[in-house]
Amino acid sequence: MLPFLACRGLLGALTVAPGVSAPVSVKHAPVSCLVADRHPVIEARLTPSDRVSRGRVCFRGQGTPNWYYVDLRPAGANGLWSATLPRPKPTTGAVEYYLEVLGPDFESQRTPEKAARIASACDGGGAASVMSGATVAVGTLTAGAPALPAGFSTAGVVGLGAAGAAAGGGVPLALVVGGGAVAAGIGTAVLVSGGGETCPASSAAFHEIGLDCEGIQRDARAGCALGLQVGVGRWVTPEALRQALAGQQGVITVDGQALAVTNEGPTLHTGGAEAPGIGDRARAAWIAAHGSHVAMGFWTIHPDVVSRCAFTVAD
Repeated sequence: MLPFLACRGLLGALTVAPGVSAPVSVKHAPVSCLVADRHPVIEARLTPSDRVSRGRVCFRGQGTPNWYYVDLRPAGANGLWSATLPRPKPTTGAVEYYLEVLGPDFESQRTPEKAARIASACDGGGAASVMSGATVAVGTLTAGAPALPAGFSTAGVVGLGAAGAAAGGGVPLALVVGGGAVAAGIGTAVLVSGGGETCPASSAAFHEIGLDCEGIQRDARAGCALGLQVGVGRWVTPEALRQALAGQQGVITVDGQALAVTNEGPTLHTGGAEAPGIGDRARAAWIAAHGSHVAMGFWTIHPDVVSRCAFTVAD
């Protein structure tokens, strides 16, 4: 598997070889205060924006051992990118965070670690923008760590598990939604629904729409998270993928309603009849509801290539 962005130096910072283009510039005004029980929005200017391969905000509650991340997304003109974090609890005290960004040649740029205090109201400068409600996809950085970060509300949080899913497999180490719990051991997840029912451990997988309709039907259970994904392309290099997908995005819908999507990032794809190459996957989690449904997925680079699965949630 080709390396992808991993916070806290899990893969190490990559150096820029002679003749390789200059790294992406990262400009971020440090945040010193976060409002309790509100989603903080962390912003940065990444330029040139079209040369960003991937960006993340890595964070943890102060005094807790495990680091987590959320992806940075384009958020406006002039290279503005942003990431929305889970809501910090008033008792957390402070949140430690930093940004890490990969350029087109996988060179890593990282900001210094900062600590932002938690307050009921932030006076003066240094306060992060906030959202009262959001769906946030959070990844862990250590295999075996809880999928949801300590010191934060689980409301609206989708846990994607540990970074480093198997190449071509599309299966993260865990997938849970706020309010659930992760069982001990890598590769297993237990989600407790509102009625106290245990969700299937196999819902830890992201099912490829169009290719794994059987898996979607098997794991779709009312009140449980269902992982959906749609892949795109096989390019020779990460740079070729970056150029092809600039300004493009994956779209996943259930019954015509678009879901919040996060990308796997440049990954070596080896399955199927096609030759191995570098591709990407758009991923989303949907809380299954009773009835008959249709999941659809496509990438805007190929809007006429739409994958589809029809399935029924009986219980």
